[in-house]
Parts: sequence; C-alpha cells; structure tokens
Amino acid sequence: MFISPPFKPEVLEESEKAYQILEDVRSETHHLAFIGGGAPRDWYFNGTATDIDIFVPYTDTLDVNTAIDVIESKFGNVIRKTRTNTIKRNPEYSNLIAFIELIINGLKVQIMFVDSEFDTEEKIVDSFPCDLSRIVYKDGMLVPYASFLKIFKTNTVKFSPTCSSIYSIKIKRKFTNYSFNFEKDPKP
Repeated sequence: MFISPPFKPEVLEESEKAYQILEDVRSETHHLAFIGGGAPRDWYFNGTATDIDIFVPYTDTLDVNTAIDVIESKFGNVIRKTRTNTIKRNPEYSNLIAFIELIINGLKVQIMFVDSEFDTEEKIVDSFPCDLSRIVYKDGMLVPYASFLKIFKTNTVKFSPTCSSIYSIKIKRKFTNYSFNFEKDPKP
C-alpha cells in the first residue's frame, strides 16, 4: 500500500514546484508554513493535486495584511482573497483569519493564515476533517501523521463530526480503487 519513489514524473514535477512556492511564501512572510491536506495526500498516492494548500500558523509577530500584500505583489495572478471579517464561518474553516488564492507556475495555490487557536502545525492538521488529509509536505518530504498511517492498519478512514457530506462523498469517490471503509468519527 505504501508508495515509494520514483513517483510519476508529473507528480514529482508538481511537488517540486509546490516546494519552491512554499519556500517563497516562507521567505516573503518570514514565518513557518507547510503544505497540508489534499496535495500531500494525492502525492502520497502518486497522483497530481487539484490545488496546493499552504498553511501559515498564527504568531504574535505575523501581520497578516502585510503578508497578503507582499505575497500578492510577488506572485500576482490573484483569483480571490479575503480577510478576517469576510471569511465564511463554518465548522470546516473556522480556523482561518485570511485567505489568498493565486495561480503560481501553473498551479492553483491557496495560502491560508490561521488564528491564534491554531498556532502549531499539529493543531492545524488535527483540525482537518478526514484522516486521509492528515499528511503534510515540508522540507521537501511527505510527513504523515499517526491518524493517516492508522488507515493502513485498520483499513478505515474516519471523518470528523464537522465534515460536510459533500466532502466525504468526494473523498469516497476519489479512493474507490482502495478497499477503505469510511465512517464518521463520533468524537469531536
């Protein structure tokens, strides 16, 4: 079940582009950041991603408005952006304080700034709605979390209680080639 290099050329190229973008975001914001969720999951299973989600954890020294302005001026190609007062508050995205979506090197990239309750990578990853998304890409490596790896022992993918039914259907359809069982996790 575990995929090991060599990855398909297009997966390798995409992950390398994403890594360079991640390093640029880190450099421009002067803060730690990581790629989480769908892209690392898809790369793990040797597929390309629909988009790249870069998470920037909250710190007291992060000026989100300045960071967004710097990112926008460096990369351009902004599709949409929003700041604290305009982000929809729903259970799946309640940790966001700002968001910017761009096209960089042909990739759709979403940079998400999270609030003070989510000040570490672990807290952000634990907030993801599905075990299959609890894997990150940082420092040029895929780093799976324990709940992600547990899937291969139990053959069961768990969704958080706040996970939307649309998202869970999408994940189930995407992984029909695997004999995973899917269930809603009863604990929040």
